[in-house]
Amino acid sequence: MKDLPFKCRSEESKNIYLQILKNALEGKTAKQIAEAVDIPKRTVAQRLNKLMHAGMLPYARIRKFNANPSARVVIADLRKIHRTQAGTLSQIIDALSVEQAQWLFEQTPKGSTLAESIAAIVIDAYNDEKDKG
Repeated sequence: MKDLPFKCRSEESKNIYLQILKNALEGKTAKQIAEAVDIPKRTVAQRLNKLMHAGMLPYARIRKFNANPSARVVIADLRKIHRTQAGTLSQIIDALSVEQAQWLFEQTPKGSTLAESIAAIVIDAYNDEKDKG
């Protein structure tokens, strides 16, 4: 097993970090790791974060996502991975021409939000691109 790029208070602490790392690389969730190592889930999450920042784990590897994760679940990891800010709906609308904004409002069904329409457009574009590949 590899050495850690940071100092631990004790050999026991180092061994726990290495067990957490091994389990995370096997794809286990923080809850599963906490049960396997017999420490609180919060402690596992803190140590996973330290391992990520030390470059021993990729940011997105620390969570096991469900089949349809919401953007809220992964946005923090995506911001770190891509070093990009999420921005706001207002910034999207401000970047559009008047004609484009009018089109967007016309495409939004009554009772829906602009955010839902933009999400649907992104999903359609993504699926079209994915189907081509």
